[in-house]
Amino acid sequence: MTLDIVLPCFNPTVGWETTVIDNYKQLCATLPEVEISIILVNDGANYGIENYMVKNLTNSIPLFIYLENNKNMGKGYTLRKGVEQAKGDYIIVTDIDFPYTNNSFINLFNELKNNNLDICLGVRSEAYYNNIPAQRTKLSKSLRLITKKLLKLPVDDTQCGLKGFNKIGKKVFLQTKTNSYLYDIEFIYLASRDNSIAIGSEVVLLKNETKIPNVKISLLFRELLNFSKLILSLKLKPKL
Repeated sequence: MTLDIVLPCFNPTVGWETTVIDNYKQLCATLPEVEISIILVNDGANYGIENYMVKNLTNSIPLFIYLENNKNMGKGYTLRKGVEQAKGDYIIVTDIDFPYTNNSFINLFNELKNNNLDICLGVRSEAYYNNIPAQRTKLSKSLRLITKKLLKLPVDDTQCGLKGFNKIGKKVFLQTKTNSYLYDIEFIYLASRDNSIAIGSEVVLLKNETKIPNVKISLLFRELLNFSKLILSLKLKPKL
């Protein structure tokens, strides 16, 4: 059994490569029967990624693939690039700092594998909002409400940074066109329109040390515009 973990990387914080290696080793110890690979995609980072860091990852992780974008293309584009290279039985996408607990990761993987799901979506519990800025809480809850009312998705938490799927889910993932952070909405929407695709969810928890910053105002306005365009395009798609 094989598992590919796809990580987008843009201007990472100091020590990020050690975090990747430590989490990889922890997952390998917890899942000794699973062959785990890491696919890291540099999304045109301006700083934080040096050749010696990539070499350290290559030497520490037997199955490691490093990809680069020539310029910053966005999280959706970057993850599709990584997922396209994935060959594993299962694929999990998450963030470079592995923000969710090891148990959350394992539970989501087991839910995906043991229940024959094509897609398993991480869903953040109410406790998640105890450890993030008020601005992020308002944004997240507003987005959950809007997507639930407008798109009627199987889960209202589309933006959780932990998602897994098999090769069927991979095909859907690669059908997405959204390059921004909102790729999740399109992915879940496309999957939910096909009744043959089995979609499940798993409640996940942040690590105590995970820090969630406020969203920059410039990014917020840009993503609000992208969100409006995405919702309109999805609502106009013909039904399958």
